[in-house]
Amino acid sequence: MKRLLLVLVLVSGPSFVFSQTLETVVVCNLPLQLTESSSLVIDSAGNFWSANDSGGEPSIYHFNSDGEILHTVHVTNHSNHDWEELCLVGDSILYIGDFGNNLNDRQNLKILFVSLNNLIPGDNDREAEEIKFSYAEQTLYPPGETELNYDCESMVFRNDSLFIFSKNRTVPFTGLSYEYAVPAIAGEYILLRRDSVWVGGDEYSGRVTGADLSDYGQLALLTYTNVLIFEQTSEGRFLEDDPDNYNLSTFSQKEAITWADSCTLFLSDELLDGFQIGGKLYSVELCGQPVSTLEAEESGLKVFPQPANEELSLFYDPRNRLKTTCLVT
Repeated sequence: MKRLLLVLVLVSGPSFVFSQTLETVVVCNLPLQLTESSSLVIDSAGNFWSANDSGGEPSIYHFNSDGEILHTVHVTNHSNHDWEELCLVGDSILYIGDFGNNLNDRQNLKILFVSLNNLIPGDNDREAEEIKFSYAEQTLYPPGETELNYDCESMVFRNDSLFIFSKNRTVPFTGLSYEYAVPAIAGEYILLRRDSVWVGGDEYSGRVTGADLSDYGQLALLTYTNVLIFEQTSEGRFLEDDPDNYNLSTFSQKEAITWADSCTLFLSDELLDGFQIGGKLYSVELCGQPVSTLEAEESGLKVFPQPANEELSLFYDPRNRLKTTCLVT
């Protein structure tokens, strides 16, 4: 006779870290203008903003979930040196991270911001204000191979500040990302390193390519293969607790992430010419995701009884950190 054993495990401490695979579901093809989408934010109406990275037009594209362009905003007083991230504040101010720095040799790092008020259908010209910055720890341009950690592709906004996270290019590879903060007003600043986190062991899993902060305080850091979620983020401190590390079901050059709500993320990737890979908008659901037996065991959970002779499923809700284990024996 089979019986169902239901075990509820409430995890409150910061040390619980496990890995599971999240399905990336294609929502639509990105607009043709977005061949190298490196940034993504969602507005209150459920539409998206994105921009291309290095060498692209100094333009930001507003589109819906069918991939249809709604607005195009042209920045008239700055070029697109290497736009890598966007932050949207109140549907009215858009911050643009022009801080891509593959060679770690740039001395003109900046964050631009433009008003999105009074848009009309079609093209809209805007002048941007400028936040200039440099890294206090960097003295050589470029630094030595072991110090190649001044590239950046990710940024979030909280209160009156912008927080950025470095993209690691060190040799040998350390997998560390550094956190910095800069005031979200025009000016020139020298940024001090605030914190760090180990992201992954190789260039695909360990290089941060995008970030977003949910309305519930969850920080998401994106790599080509993974999403790291920091559930508990205190005021201005994001990396204190251990993250939940999720594998993504598809591999591509994913460079942008945004929260729709506490359970749903959207991602975008660059189009790889000639391979028909990428150039898409994806959705990812965090809540109610099944975890394999192996992943559950690796997380430190106990499985009862032992041995299990049929499928074990674990469900995770990141909002209240409740794990529900169902075992049929």
